[in-house]
Amino acid sequence: MASPCPRCEYQNVDDAKFCHQCGAMLEQEAVEGVDPLVGRILLGRYRITKLLGEGGMGKVYLAEQKMGTATRSVAIKTLHSELNSDPQLVARFHRECETVIDLHHPNTVQFYDFGELEDKTLFIVMEYIQGEDLAHTLQRGAIEPDRADRLLIQICGSLFEAHNMGVVHRDLKPENVLLTQRGGQTDFVKVLDFGIAKRNEAEDESQAKLTKQGMVLGTPPYMSPEQFSGQSLDARSDIYSLGVMTYEILTGHLPFEARTPWEWATKHLTAPPTPIETYPGGASLPPRKKAAIMRALAKNRDDRHATVMEFLNDFTGIQDAQAAWTMATSAGIAAGTSASNPPMNTAPQMPVSRPSVGTPQPMHSQPGNQPLYPSQPGTHASSGPGSIGYDPTQTGGLYQTGPQPAQGG
Repeated sequence: MASPCPRCEYQNVDDAKFCHQCGAMLEQEAVEGVDPLVGRILLGRYRITKLLGEGGMGKVYLAEQKMGTATRSVAIKTLHSELNSDPQLVARFHRECETVIDLHHPNTVQFYDFGELEDKTLFIVMEYIQGEDLAHTLQRGAIEPDRADRLLIQICGSLFEAHNMGVVHRDLKPENVLLTQRGGQTDFVKVLDFGIAKRNEAEDESQAKLTKQGMVLGTPPYMSPEQFSGQSLDARSDIYSLGVMTYEILTGHLPFEARTPWEWATKHLTAPPTPIETYPGGASLPPRKKAAIMRALAKNRDDRHATVMEFLNDFTGIQDAQAAWTMATSAGIAAGTSASNPPMNTAPQMPVSRPSVGTPQPMHSQPGNQPLYPSQPGTHASSGPGSIGYDPTQTGGLYQTGPQPAQGG
């Protein structure tokens, strides 16, 4: 009897614990209502209301945060106890949280708080958003090019801010792109699970330990060749994953076919992608878009785009990224205005206030004056092959997946 994967629907053998195709956990022993944290109030301000999921690194809960007389819904991820018993891992956890909490792009999920609970359990508090992840959207088929442009403009904005801060996502895939509503507009993108991504630093003992534990693998269908070969990673690894995802968005298919992580590794390292013209959505694409995708999928990272904005320019031809972002997230799109040739509007400013760690956060951040797309691209953000936040066995990440009533992001 086959055991279907909840993430990719691959039919695994009945006694499998992990999906042979994507690595997702197939069993969840925790049951809502019996988890010891459900119903508890943590640190006097987070009331745990529901267990959302469990993976190889920890559990994810829905919680209500007390904010004076108001409350807001948040997602809380707690890490397994073995990860908080090692001082090096704890120190690394705090360093990497300090990195990710500085990400404030509107299309990036927001970190609110992190630290240790009374029993020393490490936790992360993040924005909770209801919506549908891109993986579920793609189950209904390929996405038409204009809509794909709007999604990619937002995804690239999120990544570009991160890359300019030296942060590499390292697990970019449709499950980590949430489509929600904002200001009455659908298809507002939130890029999930940067946590815990990392800045440029050499591999340390805690990183090596996590690698040995198998927590830094990524998701095989979307991993770059250098991830499979264990090289240090930079922004171009994310660009490769973005190329895989763009191919899938426009065709409804992955550029490679494989059944096991080892087959995926072989395909990504040595095999050419299936010609995009093989599929109806790819055959009708303009040559510019086909070429941009194929360049992003280059085996040698030196042959790829240097930045996500270079990829976006090749793919869409846009010259003004901020104006394009405004149109991609505005009512003008619904009326048929092209995101690749928008009027010269001013993009909204991003919140730039940094919340203090371990204290209740305000309901609304103060506006700042950072642009959505920094004007000076930095050097390649680089990352060693391991990171605390990498968890190929997670089921649903930090958010509910599947069709949900969309609310404003």
